[in-house]
Amino acid sequence: MKPKDKVKCVKKFIEHFFKDAQKEKVTLFQFYRLLFPKLDRLRSTYGIAEVFISKLYINILQLPKTETLMLKHWKNPNFIPSPAPVGDYVELLKYIISKRVTNTSTIKINSINEYLTSLSKTRDKDQRFSIMSKIIKDCTAEEQKWIISIILKDLKIGLSQESFFKYFDPRAVDIYNSTSSLISVCEYLSDPKNQKYSQTFYQIFSPIKPMLVARMTLDNIIKTFQGIKVLVETKFDGERIQCHLHENEVQFFTRNSVDYTSIYGPKFSHLIKTSINAKSAILDGEIVVYDKVNKKYAPFGDNKTIAKEEVETDKCLVYQIFDIIYLTSPNGQVYSLNNVILADRKKILSKIVTPVPNKIEVVLGIEVNSIDEIMAQFNLALQRAEEGIVIKN
Repeated sequence: MKPKDKVKCVKKFIEHFFKDAQKEKVTLFQFYRLLFPKLDRLRSTYGIAEVFISKLYINILQLPKTETLMLKHWKNPNFIPSPAPVGDYVELLKYIISKRVTNTSTIKINSINEYLTSLSKTRDKDQRFSIMSKIIKDCTAEEQKWIISIILKDLKIGLSQESFFKYFDPRAVDIYNSTSSLISVCEYLSDPKNQKYSQTFYQIFSPIKPMLVARMTLDNIIKTFQGIKVLVETKFDGERIQCHLHENEVQFFTRNSVDYTSIYGPKFSHLIKTSINAKSAILDGEIVVYDKVNKKYAPFGDNKTIAKEEVETDKCLVYQIFDIIYLTSPNGQVYSLNNVILADRKKILSKIVTPVPNKIEVVLGIEVNSIDEIMAQFNLALQRAEEGIVIKN
């Protein structure tokens, strides 16, 4: 089935089901957080993999040896007798439990979400055993297949959120990219006329989906940038980090919107507060490891180790800030910078950031006007044993 047709199916389900949803107090978000579990930032990770799930099912259902071995070695065809499926964990699980659980579907969306929220909040084995026992008792084999897929955060439906939102309502793509919030998307889809979503906006502490770099051949560079003024920056071999500042609070997010404040906050929160002249700001950059002895940036891999070190060593972390997306000035003036050209955003960065050597630095880049100049910058990067260059239009 093509993505467009899958979206049509979901639309039909929503139109039919949500006629009575208000009576059941089911919101659109409660449905979408099941359809796209990776986007659900309100529910923490379960910390559960196939091995642990197998142990739960083996103990709760008292599975015989043959089926125990099937679950433990679900990828190995030597342990999976025909016609049981090989290599698909949830399908195999469904096959094994199909005659051991109820055939009557009574579970509701809210109940599933309650189970999953409870499961995500505990690491206690007995509590997990109790929650999973209720799921096994209340749900059909088909329902359990999908619930386990949600726990594993891999539904394998062949439909990404980008494709879904694009076909469902293109505006939803912009809203998700600017907020990383499934709740905001659902608010918009429930009420597309809501003025709050009439234009692109950013929210402090809601990470924005960043624009990622792509590799280019020399031919593509010539075709794309011939005769165009571009900005060339150093390509750092670090971790892409978005920093959100509001008054006395600072949070750090990865390119996948994972909150890394606990990792990088101890090293950088105070520096951000004292180095950034703003009431609020959303900064984009890369945290890299700098080798102070050899006076060069180290390959990626030591970020988290150095972040945990209480005493500074020969290597340190540097936050290389190369963009600003949102700004509230000290006097309260708000600037959403999505329509401001890169060169002007760089000027703003240079005004509001006070660099701290080997701690907080600003990447302004170099303006070039020809392919020869681009290649000259690339060759310089090679001579300095750097990762490469980034070309920005």
